[in-house]
Amino acid sequence: MNNGNTNLESFVAKIGAIPLIPKVANKVIKLVENPDTTASQLQEIIDTDQAIASRLLKIANSAFYSYSGSINTTSEAVVLLGFKTIKSLVLAASIKDVYKRFTLTEELIWEHSLFSSISSRFIAREKGLSYQEEAFISGLFHNIGMVIMNNEKPQDFSEVMQRFYNNEVSFIEAENEVFGFTHKEAGALITRKWKLPDFLEKVIRYQDKPEVFSASDPFLYNLASIVYISNLFCLKLKIGLGRRCLMEPDFSQYEVFNEFELSEDSTTQLLTTIKDTYEAEKRSIG
Repeated sequence: MNNGNTNLESFVAKIGAIPLIPKVANKVIKLVENPDTTASQLQEIIDTDQAIASRLLKIANSAFYSYSGSINTTSEAVVLLGFKTIKSLVLAASIKDVYKRFTLTEELIWEHSLFSSISSRFIAREKGLSYQEEAFISGLFHNIGMVIMNNEKPQDFSEVMQRFYNNEVSFIEAENEVFGFTHKEAGALITRKWKLPDFLEKVIRYQDKPEVFSASDPFLYNLASIVYISNLFCLKLKIGLGRRCLMEPDFSQYEVFNEFELSEDSTTQLLTTIKDTYEAEKRSIG
């Protein structure tokens, strides 16, 4: 056990053996951010990694994106879905490559992140926000710090899981006790190391404290709040890390539901839609 003495910066700096987000994903991010990029350029980059291209088409044809026709090629996907959506799909198709192994622990983290990505996009849509893809990516990556901590120190992370489930301490408390830092802090630095979009670093770091952005940045406040709500939905439905949650959260006790104008009825309806979509799409996106 680490006994909390590991330095966060040293931990992140020493990460060299993990498979980084595939090069094609980083290239796609840069291309999407460039206003001069053409559809053919984007398609050509995606096609250099057939595994990612295949997964992308699988997701693009899922009910999650509600496209009425059939998308058969990456060229069609780029034109029909648009650059921002393609970026989300490439990241969704890439992230599972980061996992070094896939036992029950990894399954719990993956299910939690997958559900959160779907949930975050639906909440953003419900609120009428224009940045639904950013919400999707935020939900997908918000627990990336857990993935890396488990990859690099699986015994220590197993100790965190045991403390969380057996000792009635929060996950954050258990991480601080064992590692000396949290998955939020590690995840924020890792996204910076991978040169992922800047907003991810901030949303990951403050995913359970969206109020830090309330007076300064509505975009970050909304994204962090959406991820926060999605985490609560995981606990409510006992999905992923919420499987062993002993007490279901009382949404009425969280001000963010009022601020997002999510009444009890609308929340119940939204939860049903999200859960149904998650169950239907788990194989496609997973």
